Amino acid sequence: MLFGIGIVGTGLLALPVLAGSAAYALASLLGVRRGLDHAPGQAPLFYGILAAAMLIGLAIGLSGINPMKALAYAAVINALASVPIMVGMMLAASNPLVMGKLVITRRLKIVGWAATGVMAVAVAATLANF
Repeated sequence: MLFGIGIVGTGLLALPVLAGSAAYALASLLGVRRGLDHAPGQAPLFYGILAAAMLIGLAIGLSGINPMKALAYAAVINALASVPIMVGMMLAASNPLVMGKLVITRRLKIVGWAATGVMAVAVAATLANF
């Protein structure tokens, strides 16, 4: 019982954090005023995004979707997204036009591309077994 209460409490703590991070990210992308230090009237789009994210989370929770399956699907989606992101990061980090004098060293390129390859293999294995 105590463990169950702890899990519910953790979820109640996580929802505002996840909604807040989504609101900050989207508001930054849109270039609008953001931050919990602003009153709702000063950053209405930020607070609207925050409320929408929390409502979406609530709707998913009440929808009857199996949470364990949802977590598995979310993990697969994150894995699929990780390989193109890693490729993009490696290309950007290796490009002097992007990084200037701070391009990564040859050793870091080798390690980075190796990690990207390992991740691609892991994604392929996940998809083959999913």
